[in-house]
Amino acid sequence: DINMVWEIIDWYKQAILLARELDMEQEAIAMQRIGRVYAKVLKFKPQAKEYYKRAIQLAGSMAPRIFTACGIFLPVYSMYSLKYSFSSYQKSLLSTHMIL
Repeated sequence: DINMVWEIIDWYKQAILLARELDMEQEAIAMQRIGRVYAKVLKFKPQAKEYYKRAIQLAGSMAPRIFTACGIFLPVYSMYSLKYSFSSYQKSLLSTHMIL
């Protein structure tokens, strides 16, 4: 049911608002998951890319923390690094801070 998909997106957006400036990791995870819904369920690749990029930026701002243990950003990098052009800054964040 498509209404349930939009409700899930709304719940993740609410999670982003609640986590903002309190828990950056949870905010980044919620953004990544919205991106996944847009990419895998709704097939809206441009919106997915925007949420993935925002999640990567948040993860980069939490350096030197490494996010490979939680496994949330590896799919983002592998799916979109070849299809879309990331800036050199974003690529350096991925390779430096997430140890791919």
